[in-house]
Amino acid sequence: MNKWTLAGSTALAALIAGNAALADVTPEGVLADWKAMNSAYGMVTTTASETRDGDTLTVTGISMASDQDGNKTSIDIPSMTLKDQGDGTVAIMMTEDYTMTAGTKDAATGADTAFKLNFSNPDAQIVASGTDDAATYTFTAPTMAISVVEVDGVPAADKGVNASFTFSDLSGKYDVTGSDVRTLESTGAAKTLDIAVDTKDPNSGETVAIKAQMAGIETTSSMSMAKDADLAKVAEALKAGFGVDSKFNYGATTYSMDVGGGASTTKANGTIASGALNVTMNKDQMAYGGDLKGVDVALESSDLPVPGMNVKYDESTFNFAIPVSKSDVPAPFTVLTRVTGLTMSDSLWSLFDAGAVLPRDPLTLIVDTTGTVTLTADLMDEAAAGSQPDLNSVNVNEVKLTAAGAEVAASGALTFDNSDKVTFEGVGVPTGEIIVNASGINALLDNVVKMGLVPEDQIAGARMMMGLFAKPGEAPDTLTSLLEFKNKGFFANGTQLK
Repeated sequence: MNKWTLAGSTALAALIAGNAALADVTPEGVLADWKAMNSAYGMVTTTASETRDGDTLTVTGISMASDQDGNKTSIDIPSMTLKDQGDGTVAIMMTEDYTMTAGTKDAATGADTAFKLNFSNPDAQIVASGTDDAATYTFTAPTMAISVVEVDGVPAADKGVNASFTFSDLSGKYDVTGSDVRTLESTGAAKTLDIAVDTKDPNSGETVAIKAQMAGIETTSSMSMAKDADLAKVAEALKAGFGVDSKFNYGATTYSMDVGGGASTTKANGTIASGALNVTMNKDQMAYGGDLKGVDVALESSDLPVPGMNVKYDESTFNFAIPVSKSDVPAPFTVLTRVTGLTMSDSLWSLFDAGAVLPRDPLTLIVDTTGTVTLTADLMDEAAAGSQPDLNSVNVNEVKLTAAGAEVAASGALTFDNSDKVTFEGVGVPTGEIIVNASGINALLDNVVKMGLVPEDQIAGARMMMGLFAKPGEAPDTLTSLLEFKNKGFFANGTQLK
């Protein structure tokens, strides 16, 4: 993630939520602590004026800016009022529109790229309450519209860019606790998100139009930040207490894309029943995962050899988690990929199976592995880049591929002796076994020959190779193989191959 993205989005979220660990939940307390929080994220906050009139503190000319290694972010808000409501709460009101500019420099070319966004959230209501040790913020907004107004300092329209993102029925709550290490826990929801993007290349005349709507958006997150932590030094910030745990869920989604005006045309549309995205990062691990359900995609393009194609699948899931801190103790990792119920239209099948020789059953792909690894250096430490971790164990919980009438499945577990990384060329000596079962392989090979994709003599060679690693199973057209790692060797069904 670019540093300006992390710093800018965090500062903006802090502002919208009135992110402050308050002394007495007063307007001045909210403002002072908000500035301190921005500073912790590398943002310098300045104001043109701060005036108290009765129960209301009015702040004008608010500017927040950061510049980290050429990655720049600035947020400018004309004015904001913080009103003491006399009941231990503070009402926060901002001007309806404010802007955010985010830019970065290409390390290779030195070219600058910057986007200026306008935020519009009329009738948004934010209320702060609580104490120094436990501040709570609630907010609601009928709409929030985000639009691109400038690209590289030029009006977006002159660059052929028209892009907007509009949320409806926003609501949420933020809880802030802690002193030396502050924790911000939040929940949020939006009824819909509408996306509209239209671009036109002024040189080629090529146009791109994207429309999408996402419903039932729900988010939860927890963020911890130590005082005076420097996010530019990620490894140190993690050890000091920085951490993020975020979940994003959404419901029914529709989208379309139309590309034209050039030498070719492309149209795509699709639906998603629901989806989720999870991100976790702390001193113990970095994890990234998500899933999609009920996916249906249709595509038409003048560049395709068929008029159109369609792909559907029931569910896809991925999860990737690894340790991030140096340790003498093995730490867990996870690698998971799952796609189930994938089907393709006959037009797509016809590209390689015009005669409909292969069974067109739904495809399933599963790779589910876990294990442990010992990091010899902090993962986020640039100075230690290239250091080799020690792999301690791998559990093959499930590996499966089902396609074209055939299936291959495997499971097993291995441990590794890292005192010897010579025998297996850079990897510790493994011990353990993996069981592989397959069905329909011979029928699939027969079909491949029938389709004319591979000559019979080459298939015969493939069958001989399978004989080295597998033996016939109990049922017709099934194979099984026991792959063993023992005594610094590799065995397949009792035959030593290494």
